[in-house]
Amino acid sequence: MKALRIYAGPAAPEHIAAHGLAPRDVRTVPGAAGGPKGLIFGPIDRFLFGDWLPQSTQPVDLIGASIGAWRLGAGPAAATVGAGMSIQGEARHMNATRIIGLILIVAGIAAIGLGGFSFTKETHQAKIGPIELSVKEKETVSFPTWAGVAAIVVGGALVVFGGRKG
Repeated sequence: MKALRIYAGPAAPEHIAAHGLAPRDVRTVPGAAGGPKGLIFGPIDRFLFGDWLPQSTQPVDLIGASIGAWRLGAGPAAATVGAGMSIQGEARHMNATRIIGLILIVAGIAAIGLGGFSFTKETHQAKIGPIELSVKEKETVSFPTWAGVAAIVVGGALVVFGGRKG
């Protein structure tokens, strides 16, 4: 069993056999979803983002889902802060400020994505003998785009700066 599998197009194995795998060859880094599976990549992330990928000159797209997206968002930052920092360490030091920041980011994305919501309420009821009358009104609550953007910006600031002391 090999320790690392590389999935690439049909010309890649020949290129890697002839030239090896260099940072300039990497255009996309995928991030796996799946909680614990995603968190075990700390040492690989520190190597990839701290030592190896910075040698390249081209842009590299980071694509992830679930914990993979979080990993790829935190990985480059964790690698540049220092060799002793890890994503797992950051997860252990999650404080209330950062949690509120994450909630604001999610709420901001939801506000922009949904734009608002509707609900129905009964406003008037009347009973005249055997006849009952009621009026139902559909209400719509709209979220301004600026509020969603503001929530994302403030949430991002809380996540980035919320764990700093002094």
